[in-house]
Amino acid sequence: MTAFRAIRSLRIIACVLILHGITTPTTGKADDGMLSSKQGFHAIVLESVAARAEVSSGEFKYTIVQYQEEGEDFEWKKEGVFAYDERQSLSIHWFLHTFGKKAKDPNPWGATPGNGIAIQTDDGIQYRGGALFSPQLALARLPVSDRTRKIAVGTSPNTSLFVPFEWRAFGFAFYADVDRNTPFDKVIPNYLAAEEVDILEIKHKDLPKSFQPVVNRARYFNYGGCVLCVEVDRDYWVTRARFASPSKASARSDGGYVGESVISECTVYLEQVNGYWVPARALYKSGKRRLDFQMDWKFVNPPEGKFVFSKERLEENLQTSFVPIP
Repeated sequence: MTAFRAIRSLRIIACVLILHGITTPTTGKADDGMLSSKQGFHAIVLESVAARAEVSSGEFKYTIVQYQEEGEDFEWKKEGVFAYDERQSLSIHWFLHTFGKKAKDPNPWGATPGNGIAIQTDDGIQYRGGALFSPQLALARLPVSDRTRKIAVGTSPNTSLFVPFEWRAFGFAFYADVDRNTPFDKVIPNYLAAEEVDILEIKHKDLPKSFQPVVNRARYFNYGGCVLCVEVDRDYWVTRARFASPSKASARSDGGYVGESVISECTVYLEQVNGYWVPARALYKSGKRRLDFQMDWKFVNPPEGKFVFSKERLEENLQTSFVPIP
């Protein structure tokens, strides 16, 4: 399954980086208010990969909302529960997906409301779905079916059925990545392609106003025009990232640009659960578009056997109502 292949890929990436000596510090020099990376950036990426891989099991309730402008009606909303245990290659996921009146396609599955599959509400058409994965059994409840069916083990006809979103990629991933659920192990190599000398560390005093107030213990990097805030003391999470396409002829005094187009901007809010820093919320922006992820963690790395991964649990919860995260 995609999630378990991804975590193995993360560990392979970490081993490759260690073999190439990426954790060995070097020294840079100051230049135009920025500092050449002290071998820090690639090492920080490695630390982030290792920290994400340590959260090998967990369960959380989530809500995702996509909309155009703050305060406007949503295009679509997805609420669900996801539990996984990568130690045993197990996962279970169920969700309620609502397509609002402003959605590009308010009925993407083409189901007739009222037939037991789709439900017409004041907010829009709702579908239920989910999936269970184990090495011995894979089940899926597609939004166009009222039955849970067995599928071939090792296949994932619809990744979002099994893994709702790539929470490990928050911060490093751009808006387009989280929108299409790009796996973390596909996002990370982009940050390892550049030479260290080309990755600049920004002094706190030289940060643009859009990154104020400064997080004192964080480190800030400019990677090809994308500014990243890395909180090294909170499991190396990227909690702020901004990538804009500027018009240099109209530079502002605050370091931004008149008429710049924000390709991707995100803010990640963290909470500590069982000694691990995990995201409680990630807000992504691209132009006028917004994607808002909220997570309520129930467990992080609990003892084996804490979860129930069964067809009975999947089908029982597919019938329950979904309560939004406060």
